[in-house]
Amino acid sequence: MKTSKALILVAALATSSILFPMTVQAQRLIGGIDVDKYCRDRFGEGSKSELVENTAWGWRCRIRQDLVSLSMDNACRFQYKNQNAYARPHNERDPYSWQCFVN
Repeated sequence: MKTSKALILVAALATSSILFPMTVQAQRLIGGIDVDKYCRDRFGEGSKSELVENTAWGWRCRIRQDLVSLSMDNACRFQYKNQNAYARPHNERDPYSWQCFVN
């Protein structure tokens, strides 16, 4: 009885792995983000980064009197010159915890 249950389980797992293959790509950390440099490079020398709320999503670029939202994914791509780069915060409550990755 135990053998037949084990065979059924093995067959089910084998079938599911064929029908639903898992493609897991390892992500590789490539570094952090220099938000101030991104703002200057993207919007001009007079621009700078500004933290409007103390969370990972609190960053803006100040262009004279205007505050502009920014994409941390774009900041990673720009900084590391890699179109496959993307950003993730290590801690949502820490604005300085952004990291850039590639697959």
